[in-house]
Amino acid sequence: MSQIWTVIKYEYFKAVKNKTFLIATFLIPVLIAGIMGISIFSSTQTEKKLKELPNTITQIDLLDESGFVNKDLIVPPITEVKSKEQG
Repeated sequence: MSQIWTVIKYEYFKAVKNKTFLIATFLIPVLIAGIMGISIFSSTQTEKKLKELPNTITQIDLLDESGFVNKDLIVPPITEVKSKEQG
């Protein structure tokens, strides 16, 4: 029984001292945290830009030559134009 524990300890310390094990244990979680941080930062920046966007749009011109769009859906800032030159 004593020899089994000796073998287990040997194999454990052999694996733990391996460079690949150390990289997998410490570097990969840091990389995952970095990717998550970039994702959160990108998301917050996108939300800020979207909040600013409605204040910058004053008019959207709609040219519906086919008559496909329901007239009830045309509400400000959407305005219907009759030709390309008008819009």
